[in-house]
Amino acid sequence: VDWENVGRISKDRYDESPEIMLKQDDILMTKDGTIGKIAYVDELPEPATVASGVFVVRKDREELEQRYLWYYLKSHFFRHLIRYRTEGSVIPHLYQRDFVEMDIALPPVSEQKNIAGILFSLDEKIRLLKKENEKLNALSELLFKHWFVDFNFPTKKGTPYLSTSGEMVSTEIGEIPKDWKTKSIFEIAEYINGSAFKQEDFEQDKEGALPIIKIAELKNGITDQTCYTQKVKDNRYLIGNEEIIFSWSGSPETSIDIFLWFGGKAILNQHAFKVIPKKVYGKIWVYYQLKILKKFFIHLAKQKQTTGLGHVTIADLKSNLLPIPPEELIHEFNKKVEPMFQKVLLNRNQIEELMKLRNTLIPKLISGIVRGDRK
Repeated sequence: VDWENVGRISKDRYDESPEIMLKQDDILMTKDGTIGKIAYVDELPEPATVASGVFVVRKDREELEQRYLWYYLKSHFFRHLIRYRTEGSVIPHLYQRDFVEMDIALPPVSEQKNIAGILFSLDEKIRLLKKENEKLNALSELLFKHWFVDFNFPTKKGTPYLSTSGEMVSTEIGEIPKDWKTKSIFEIAEYINGSAFKQEDFEQDKEGALPIIKIAELKNGITDQTCYTQKVKDNRYLIGNEEIIFSWSGSPETSIDIFLWFGGKAILNQHAFKVIPKKVYGKIWVYYQLKILKKFFIHLAKQKQTTGLGHVTIADLKSNLLPIPPEELIHEFNKKVEPMFQKVLLNRNQIEELMKLRNTLIPKLISGIVRGDRK
């Protein structure tokens, strides 16, 4: 649950619906639109409730372990139920009666706790690796900003350039250090937009097909809701591990972002660019340059926002300039950040492997094929 960007209501409105006042360990589920998306309330920093399009799922009996229920709702057993309930619906919707009529596999509570414990331990490892990556990326972005935005890169004497009165020159984007240049965002990389797909392009059988990567996959990885296709219209649309992806269209605050892909060979959907850095700049410098520009991209998208959606175009990338440092300074930055960047890549690969293991274990543990013994 993202507590930083939640909406707010009055205390009187909150008090009107005590049945949906959140408690720690509640499960939240969307019942409209993209139905069946779930979140777990690990912590409750302040009193909170839910909007009308969200269910609160809470156990009402001792023979059900809440975290076991959480993992059951993440399994393909529940996903199949959702598809069955909503197939053919013009406007997909989940109702309370769908849960009343739902049967779930319910082993003894001790077994439920073991199953939940095994899966939670994997999720905890994933969480810690993600947290480490957040810190490493924050450090790298801070260094990038210090050098290439605040212009306090180290001089040959080891002093910060701008803070020690380094010479600045006037340009069309303001003052930049002497010997720097200006180039467009477009000139630091090649930007390949993804492919458009029609409903008939999708394959039910995943064997031999490739996953289609949209914003949902960039954020959450490949799931059972991911679409697959065997129609590769152009190899330029193919992506692989460690490639930079720029999601340029959607709701600006939640969709405009820069990602590193780690889900294996796939095909990129439209509304996202595959970014191929120019060799002179290197992947590290280009990645953090685009990450630093994220707020600017969101601002651009908001200026052209219609019906809730905004976008950043190739024309925008061509018309907006950057201060470009000398090659040796770029190489120095890349060399300095390389160990942290490689650790980020290593962690991301471990995260992907742990997620695959968890997703493989969920149905096997719940069905009893694998026993949930923790010794």
